[in-house]
Amino acid sequence: MKIDFKNPKTRSTSLTLLFYFSIITVSLLLNYLSPGGMCSPSIGLMLLTLLPFISFILFFINFRRSYKGNKATRISTLIHLIVFISFLVLYSFRVNK
Repeated sequence: MKIDFKNPKTRSTSLTLLFYFSIITVSLLLNYLSPGGMCSPSIGLMLLTLLPFISFILFFINFRRSYKGNKATRISTLIHLIVFISFLVLYSFRVNK
């Protein structure tokens, strides 16, 4: 099975998934290399804390592009929304413990 990266929809979706994979991998690696303590969080944890804000901003940008007629960013917009909602649910369960 060959993926055609010349297709704008495939390229946008692949770049979005690669972005989230790389951010999560880098944050876990930074958390492993530089673990934080009780009063000082690690760099990886701070990066994961910023990820919902980044995903919301990217969702808003891609939603605006897809609303203006760019059909290539619709799946990417959905991925950003799923990541944003996932982190909200994850943080809400963490706060309630």
